[in-house]
Amino acid sequence: MTYLFVALAAITGIGILVAAIAVVPKRASPVLSAEAAKAAPQDSPTVVEILAAVVQPLADLLSRRRQKSGKRTLADSLFEADIRLRTSEFLLVQFAVLVIGGIVGLLRFGVGAQAAILALIGYLSPLVYVRFRQGRRRNKLAAQLPDTLALLSSGLRAGYSLPQAIENVSQHAAAPISEELVRIVREMSIGRTHEQALINFGRRARSDDVDLVVAAVLINSQVGGNLARILDSIAGTIRDRVHVKNQIGALTAQARASGTIITALPFGLATLLYFIAPDYFRPMFSDLIGLTFIGLSLISIALGWFLIRRMARVEV
Repeated sequence: MTYLFVALAAITGIGILVAAIAVVPKRASPVLSAEAAKAAPQDSPTVVEILAAVVQPLADLLSRRRQKSGKRTLADSLFEADIRLRTSEFLLVQFAVLVIGGIVGLLRFGVGAQAAILALIGYLSPLVYVRFRQGRRRNKLAAQLPDTLALLSSGLRAGYSLPQAIENVSQHAAAPISEELVRIVREMSIGRTHEQALINFGRRARSDDVDLVVAAVLINSQVGGNLARILDSIAGTIRDRVHVKNQIGALTAQARASGTIITALPFGLATLLYFIAPDYFRPMFSDLIGLTFIGLSLISIALGWFLIRRMARVEV
């Protein structure tokens, strides 16, 4: 019966999660004109949209606090991860996963630290997914940067100014670099200089290659020179770096995979044993000898992971 309740709770939480994500395709559609929007039938708001409207003030408050402290807002993180969700909808997703973890923990282990840990894991898992999507998008953007610089250089040689070349390339480039270029064009259209728009691009990208491009453009705007030739030189340097980095990644792939598997295996096995046979594994947390072995194991795992990562890491 307990497993039935766990299954029902998981299905309920997953239903909330799917319902929260279901509103994304509606918002990803092109914006209608004013006449078409008036003529289009107005659908009644869904439950998720009502909940998102309720949570939106909290999301705005958190964003303002992070802006005042100089940190990145949740909206910026979602944009960098290419996740088409509002901040309020993402908070709903976090709450849904937190509820799933908490209910499963309560039904399986009862009131205690286990339920709190599962709820915490559920709350943090969407943030981990955002970090993963950010890294993947950042790597893709870095791979597109040399070709984009070559297109910008060709536009400058054809007689375009830098803002005109950026706008032209933004219409033909692929995502995610096209999205960043479109954002640069929009910032320039509301009165910002192309230097300030590029600086903001560098802050969002958090890439050494992008910082190099931004620095070159800023120096060129102050001292002058052939910007097209400079961009070609930077593009060649970035291509060489990407090529060497890919070679190093291929040579160290086995070591990095081994480190990840060896590090995750004890945690996965311990979690599996704790769920399958909690009475068998409970002495590891209730006995002094078990706690001592757990502490030594954690220290050994952390030291091994650190050494493997240091040996496999090569700066380019």
